[in-house]
Amino acid sequence: MNNTMPTEIELPKTEQIQLEAVIEKWLKNDGDTVQKDEPLVVLETERGELTLNSTASGKLKIRAQEGETIRIGQVIAEII
Repeated sequence: MNNTMPTEIELPKTEQIQLEAVIEKWLKNDGDTVQKDEPLVVLETERGELTLNSTASGKLKIRAQEGETIRIGQVIAEII
């Protein structure tokens, strides 16, 4: 049994993201195996596109869908 806690992928606060962003396109599918630092999702921000990378290796569980507006700190996916 795997007792490892999931790693949450959330919208970070950066110079490019002020308050919110829109999920433009997931580069991986729900359930895909991903590697740490692999590109996961393209976001549309106030200042243009931004790609978020995985912060861990494992199985991707998407929690926010394409077209959804997300706020800073909101969890958009988990790596389990």
